Amino acid sequence: MSAAISGCASVEVPEIKKEPFFVSVIRFSPSELDLLEARLRKQYKETGLKYPALNLGFRPAGMNPQGKNEANALAFRELKKRLEGSGIEPGFLVQNTFGHGWPGQPMPGQNWSTTVTIGGVDSGRQCPFEEEFRKYIVNAFITFAKEKPAFFLVDDDFRLNNNGTDGLQCFCKKCVAEMNRRSGLNETPEQWMKRIKTLPGTDPTVKIYKEFRDEVLLSFAREIRKGIDSVDPSIRCGYCSGGGEIRFMEEVTKAFAGNTKPFLRIHNAMYMERDAKLMPERVYHTAMMKKYAGDIEDLLDESDTCNHSRFAKSAISMHAHIVMGILNGLTGGKLWLHKGEDIRVRNAQEYFDILGKYQNFYPALMAEMANLKREGALTLLPAFSKDDSPVSYRDFFFYKDWQYEMLYRYGIPARYTGNEDKNTVYLLSGDFVKGYSDAELKKILSAKVLCDGSAAIELTKRGFAKYIGVDGTDEHYSISYEKYNDIPVRMSLMRTPGTPLLKPNSDKTEWLSKIILADFGQPDKIQGPGAVRFVNELGGEVITTALRMGDDGANIYNLFSPTRKDMAVYLLEKLGGKLPVYAAADQDIYLICGQRPDKSRLVAMINLNYDGMPEIALKTADRVSAVFELAPDGTYKKLDAEISDNEVRIKKTLASYEAAVLVLKY
Repeated sequence: MSAAISGCASVEVPEIKKEPFFVSVIRFSPSELDLLEARLRKQYKETGLKYPALNLGFRPAGMNPQGKNEANALAFRELKKRLEGSGIEPGFLVQNTFGHGWPGQPMPGQNWSTTVTIGGVDSGRQCPFEEEFRKYIVNAFITFAKEKPAFFLVDDDFRLNNNGTDGLQCFCKKCVAEMNRRSGLNETPEQWMKRIKTLPGTDPTVKIYKEFRDEVLLSFAREIRKGIDSVDPSIRCGYCSGGGEIRFMEEVTKAFAGNTKPFLRIHNAMYMERDAKLMPERVYHTAMMKKYAGDIEDLLDESDTCNHSRFAKSAISMHAHIVMGILNGLTGGKLWLHKGEDIRVRNAQEYFDILGKYQNFYPALMAEMANLKREGALTLLPAFSKDDSPVSYRDFFFYKDWQYEMLYRYGIPARYTGNEDKNTVYLLSGDFVKGYSDAELKKILSAKVLCDGSAAIELTKRGFAKYIGVDGTDEHYSISYEKYNDIPVRMSLMRTPGTPLLKPNSDKTEWLSKIILADFGQPDKIQGPGAVRFVNELGGEVITTALRMGDDGANIYNLFSPTRKDMAVYLLEKLGGKLPVYAAADQDIYLICGQRPDKSRLVAMINLNYDGMPEIALKTADRVSAVFELAPDGTYKKLDAEISDNEVRIKKTLASYEAAVLVLKY
């Protein structure tokens, strides 16, 4: 039985205790101050963005870089004077200190070192161990600090890992000489490169390299902060973290902050965006960056539109990225709405329009997330090991996980943070197994757990097979299809490298599905279980599948179909009971949910499919009585819907890449 509803009691937005902190980058053009002023005033009027980040490079360039800094500082003084009383508070994006990886112009008469990567490549970036270079950069910060900007934001070229482990730095002659001095060795750069590539993180010389590398960055950040403090200790200075410096970003950010409140732009961008389906992976990156940012509260989404036009990122996807960030605990964003090469280049009015439309929506959503009890299966992000080799610094970016590989494409809620209780279902894949200690694994396996095929293999290697009821083996075998006992249709399953053969190791192992080999003219042959359930001696209930996460090769074809969505729902509900809510449509949808303080449920979703949705259909554990939507103006509006006991069909369309935030009343 279904009934039409048009809403009942209203929904109030929680008290807004914190406004989002957005900075908006624009090229600093002293020769075009009239146009720059006009752009900033227009941006503020139409979007409410009060913190423009004027884009400046401090890395020396040209014949008189210090003279250029002084002239730019005077131009900034004039701009600030023009903007007095406007509400606009300009600061600076220090877009380069070391340089981003293309050759610069050294100071005349200087022979400053440039960084050398672990692959032996001269990166063209300035080496931060060069004392005179450091003095020059600190002096540049002092020059501009005297003009009292609202903030500095140091860009992500402040790093010694230039976009991946092959870019690990620095092995220039000066750095190698210092590492030789500290270690008592007398080795060449090439010998040091080999050491770092081949020796474990526990090796004493690798530790010397790591300590030296970290010390160079951290001491430089402190020198910059000291320079700012010599002028005005109240000026905030934030940091943009590159992915390769995730282990170090909290310390660097706090060093830049001094006694001011730290702020950090995390690394989660989708530059030159081609497909919305990549967003779930960025959800995973966002969760990791937030965890390893420690207690830093002001975390900025990298909703940057690089290369700063709608050819690179559409307005609706920029908005969706901001929403995704807030849903995952971020408190603002680094925006870039203007082309960088010349301020006179026309910019996208559509960016201004959507930010203006939703300027009251973002603080309301932040207020909701501050009070929300997230629901759904949980992946525990492992702690970093201090013994990790520096060449593995970015491996975690490529961990395979149930959430972003599958659930966040199916509109099934999950999470990386939140409360844990007896009903929590934990998600395990092989990459994460490698990151946990034995004690951590035992704790997880004493609860409700869904393991993929790669987890079965890794758990078996670690001696934990007795807790999952099967041995995960690498044996070769052939597959025609998989058939679940309680799901009527067959499921395609191709055996790709890494797909295990599960071998039950207990008479208590319950088969949930069978893997079948069907040859023409021959009876079907059962190759082994496709999924099993096992209650272990720790009291844990574990379901393990031969299906593994990973979009490598042909395995991606195993992950996505209506039947695999049915499987995911079936397995999660077998472990944890009815899902509170999930998307009914068979298309790519990122969906999260959680309980609000009044026991209503917030459901946020982004349509990641090219097809628009003519309505929003949700499967629900409990009967819904009313549906409300968080409108662009930051208030809730009631929506019409058709409801039945376990489904609600909401009369709202959802375009490709459009976000919706709903509240379900019961």
